[in-house]
Amino acid sequence: MDLQHWQAQFENWLKNHHQHQDAAHDVCHFRRVWATAQKLAADDDVDMLVILTACYFHDIVSLAKNYPQRQRSSILAAEET
Repeated sequence: MDLQHWQAQFENWLKNHHQHQDAAHDVCHFRRVWATAQKLAADDDVDMLVILTACYFHDIVSLAKNYPQRQRSSILAAEET
């Protein structure tokens, strides 16, 4: 399966599971991160599916900067997915 297929799958998942609070981390944010990552990885031999996945799920849990448990964001993101 190609990257466009996976991108559509990820966006569909986000639409169904991540339509909430943080407008700064909407699907447009993930698309911008993906666009930047593609440019950065253009000359490298990397697994673009891994890069795509990281781009779409890196901020799946985003806690406020002053939230006492903010350092747990990545742990909560892993549990979410």
